[in-house]
Amino acid sequence: MPVPTLIALEESSDVLGAPFMVMEELPGKVASPFDKDAYIPHGAEIGQQFWEILGKIASHDLTNSKLRELSEEKTLNNCGKEQLEYWGRGYSQRFSWSGTHT
Repeated sequence: MPVPTLIALEESSDVLGAPFMVMEELPGKVASPFDKDAYIPHGAEIGQQFWEILGKIASHDLTNSKLRELSEEKTLNNCGKEQLEYWGRGYSQRFSWSGTHT
């Protein structure tokens, strides 16, 4: 699965007003989401790659993975609440920013 290497991670908002990361550039072309016709000839291949990659992610053994350290184990009881809080914070930050930059 092609994944760019992380070059730098800035977790504070001091530099650009929000945390950000810099990753290596992978060779190839970036497909535009605005040109859906460009995907049509490659639909079957894209679909096959999508499901293969999703399967690899889903089958990854997290027992000894550093990913387990990122957050508490997710359950059906807390994942929805966590996402609402996450996206709610993001919207609040954007709305407060836009109010000062009109």
